[in-house]
Amino acid sequence: MAFQAKKELAQIDKGGWQKCLAMLQYTCNYILAENDNDSTEIAEYRQRLSQYIEACQLAGVKAGNLGAYAAMGITPQILGRWASGRSGTEKKEFALQVKRLFSAFRESLAQEGYISPPVAIFWAKNFDGLTDNPSDVAEKESPLGEGMSSLEIAEKYKDIIVDDD
Repeated sequence: MAFQAKKELAQIDKGGWQKCLAMLQYTCNYILAENDNDSTEIAEYRQRLSQYIEACQLAGVKAGNLGAYAAMGITPQILGRWASGRSGTEKKEFALQVKRLFSAFRESLAQEGYISPPVAIFWAKNFDGLTDNPSDVAEKESPLGEGMSSLEIAEKYKDIIVDDD
């Protein structure tokens, strides 16, 4: 399978965002590969999504989440319900795969410069679940130190030369 993947990737010779769309189709083929355990309903959704991405590629238009949902015959709210697990584990896994697929597509568009960095960061934080996790939290401190007496402050800053001129 690895050799086949390399062969398919080598055939992506399109430029610009169409290269990103070709990568989306490639990723779709592998991430959303049919599972023998899929229900007929999920298999149909997978097929519709794949056909939508293929149609976008043929028409030379960018694929989008909302278009994909419409092609599958669902709404963003339905996909959100599935992703939360309220409609069963099979639909949850499928919804998470769809979200990962379009996260990867947006990431490739950003890497190729077709989405500005602020927009890519916004999408990553608001739709892809990425967060900023600063390692240090700044805390307000007294510049002279907490609870220091005037003698301790004088001792701490005794080496500072004050020019009275």
